[in-house]
Amino acid sequence: MKNIICCCDGTWDRLDQETGDILSPTNVVRIYNALSPVDDHGTQQVKYYHPGVGTGHSIKQKLLGGGLGEGINRNIKSAYRFLCENYQEGDHIYLYGFSRGAYTVRCLAGFITKCGLLKTKQLDDSDIWHKIDKAFSLGYRKNQPLANWSSNGEFTTNIEIFFIGVWDTVGSLGIPDEMGILKLFDNPQKYYFYNTQLSKNIKHARQALSIDEKRKTFQPTLWDETQAKQDHVDLVQKWFPGVHTDVGGGYPETGLSDCTLIWMIRESEATNLNFELKMTEQIHPNSLAPRHDSCTGIFKLLETRPRSIPNFISESSQYSEFALARYSTPPISDAPYHLNHTIYPQGTSMSIYADQQWNETGIWLEKGKHYSFQAIGTWKDNNLIYDANGKSDHKFHFQKIVHCIMSAIGKLKSLLKKLERNPSAYIPGTKRNEKSPWFSLIGSVACNLKPANNPHLLGNHETFLIGNRLDDFTPQKSGYFYAYANDAWNFYFNNHGSVRLEIKIKE
Repeated sequence: MKNIICCCDGTWDRLDQETGDILSPTNVVRIYNALSPVDDHGTQQVKYYHPGVGTGHSIKQKLLGGGLGEGINRNIKSAYRFLCENYQEGDHIYLYGFSRGAYTVRCLAGFITKCGLLKTKQLDDSDIWHKIDKAFSLGYRKNQPLANWSSNGEFTTNIEIFFIGVWDTVGSLGIPDEMGILKLFDNPQKYYFYNTQLSKNIKHARQALSIDEKRKTFQPTLWDETQAKQDHVDLVQKWFPGVHTDVGGGYPETGLSDCTLIWMIRESEATNLNFELKMTEQIHPNSLAPRHDSCTGIFKLLETRPRSIPNFISESSQYSEFALARYSTPPISDAPYHLNHTIYPQGTSMSIYADQQWNETGIWLEKGKHYSFQAIGTWKDNNLIYDANGKSDHKFHFQKIVHCIMSAIGKLKSLLKKLERNPSAYIPGTKRNEKSPWFSLIGSVACNLKPANNPHLLGNHETFLIGNRLDDFTPQKSGYFYAYANDAWNFYFNNHGSVRLEIKIKE
């Protein structure tokens, strides 16, 4: 018996990656480097590392792989072949991945669960790849019966995945949903998760999740904890402070990524995987370390969205010890770390600023409860003054013509949503909520509602028009409440002022 460890990295990530001239590998690399050659009982530990998509040498490979996720199927099949060539009955398989590497190992686990592992000893190189391709395409992707892609005895079935550990699984591949017309030329089916639930063949599963990532295309894919409990899978998912790469590693500053790394190592050690002490002693978790801004470069031009996170008070068990430490005692440069406000019997009021894409209120809205909202005051879109209903004065202004033109174009966005069955379709310059007036006050519950007609698409928060007054609102799902002026993405820089919003719980 031996331990077989397969490590798959994230987008543009590789063993020798640098930031400037400083080595800045992800936690996938660091966990790979920290592994001992044998465990405490002398059992051999065989390890494998695969760089992430977008690490090819050509510009085309970097753009298509990193930007759109091209090549991820190849990565899955490469890791699969390594397991086929090394697995013997009784071996323990460990899978680790970050970001799209997490997507890779989760798909890999699904592939193994569905098809088993190919017996490669009597096959030459071309036959191995041919049979892997056939099993992946017909058996895993198309879910066809065994007879369509395998002769009897070619695959070892009922393989147990002993441990799978992932950092912030991202399954968003292909052209981003919000890129309007371009999405029509994409085939999203080739990127769908084909096994999002944990299989009964998985014994232990762990996921570290980012609290602070705001890139919409980097929404995390959580495992279904109810289903895992029914299938007696040992599943733990914890939320950690920081953005996507703060959690999975890849910045030169490692205070926050060390929090998730030491957690994953301790969880793995509990299942008898062994790490070099001289390596793990170099890990220095710091819950107060600075968190980074991931919305830079091209991501500044794309939509943002706060994550659907648990309630810090009533659902604190879902947070890591590091997240709770930062929440209770935040760093002096980042305080408070996430608001948590109560709605008092007489109501709670707050300012909603026109220049913020997302106003964090710290108010938790509960599913099934009834709430009322009232806003007073005005705010400005450049030189135009609006109230919370989106009404301005009757004076002529060139900007009103621009709004009329963009509203007409916005109707095309509505058509795209229907054609693509994609509620996230977006055309630059159009308002965020097409059915509501320009600069009206919009509310949003960060609850990640999945589209009923297409569960493969990224979820959206529950969004609703508040205006000057909304007498009765009942959330479909619980979550933290955000608010904003209904403007076009990337045009908040010329907004000014705020309105005052009062929220009450209706008896």
